[in-house]
Amino acid sequence: MDSQQNFPSNLSPNQNQSTPPFGAAPSSFNPAPFGSTPASMPAPTDQFPQPSAPVNQAFNIPPQPASFTQPSQPQPMNQPFVPASPAPATPVPPPPSSPDIGVRTMASDAESLRVTGGSEAIPQILSTSPAGPNEPVFTPDVVNLAGGSKPGSPRRSRRWLTTIIVGLVLILGVFLAFRYVVLPRMCPVCEICTPVEEPVIPPPEEVVVPTRAHTSYFTIAPDRTENIQLDTVSLLNIKERLSQIPSEMIQPSTVIETVISDSAGPITLPIYFNTVFPGDIPEPDLVANFEEDFTPFVYYSASSNPFPGIIARVRPGISADTYEAIGTRFEGSSQFANLFLTDTGNFGSFDDSSIDPTKLVRFARGSNSQRIEYGFFQSGENTYWVITTSYDAIKEAVRRLGI
Repeated sequence: MDSQQNFPSNLSPNQNQSTPPFGAAPSSFNPAPFGSTPASMPAPTDQFPQPSAPVNQAFNIPPQPASFTQPSQPQPMNQPFVPASPAPATPVPPPPSSPDIGVRTMASDAESLRVTGGSEAIPQILSTSPAGPNEPVFTPDVVNLAGGSKPGSPRRSRRWLTTIIVGLVLILGVFLAFRYVVLPRMCPVCEICTPVEEPVIPPPEEVVVPTRAHTSYFTIAPDRTENIQLDTVSLLNIKERLSQIPSEMIQPSTVIETVISDSAGPITLPIYFNTVFPGDIPEPDLVANFEEDFTPFVYYSASSNPFPGIIARVRPGISADTYEAIGTRFEGSSQFANLFLTDTGNFGSFDDSSIDPTKLVRFARGSNSQRIEYGFFQSGENTYWVITTSYDAIKEAVRRLGI
């Protein structure tokens, strides 16, 4: 940079000696307007305040004393502006050459193995230099992440899914054809073709033993009720247990109801008849014409002798001819002695008798003066068949029935 400056002629050299440092404005310098002569310009030194020298913070250059060379002669200020010539352009270095890249693919490895005879797989050299106008350019498929591939690209996912589904259907079809068509013809009797069905064993039927209940037919309660529990129902066990009933302090005309039971509960009328009078009356006739429950009892006379008896009830709707025919069949029995607790001997034929003119009974005498009495008695809608071993016993039983 040229250090010489042109000053007006009216400035003295003493004023130029106080030049500020580099980068600061001179204190008394006032350039003349463009086109006027420096001599006609006044030197107003008091119009502007002296600015302080700015500190160059950007470059932090230390101040240096300026050296000025006094021009030998003044130069005119109205010379034309000559721009500086531009600096010569620096040449740009050429870009570095692109390195070659070796890429191995299955196709390149197969080709190199074929060429080298299988000794070595040589990678394929790819140049990274810009491609010429006639060289092919590899363009990778761009997958649309939002779903599927870009328009124009092959839909490989749908094709693969279709291939998998068709393959599975074919495999299933082949398996079913082999299992149910080919295999049965190859081994028609093998277990895999004809599996053995296990027999279905039905669950054992639960045997429900009907519980038997007993209700006394006496409308006038007996003097006492004796429960007789038997493990085995037999004529001998029944007589033995009836004989063991304590008879001390028993008043005359006492009636004790004797409930005979086995493991299932109180025994029924068919069980009693088959035990005491076996074969005299068939069981189906007893079941069809009489209710299963019955009332056995023992009557004690004035001499405290026990006289057993029973009361059965005819089923509703049974005619008098029917149950009277059963009574007639009963008269032909030869086992009346089984009902007594003492020896009776043989019995004769039956005759008519009555408790009163309206209550007829049938009786038969034994060789030891015992009597067997029976009769059918109506009480409202119910009909009772009463069998006893004494005349007084049948009278007391009918009375306690409320007849």
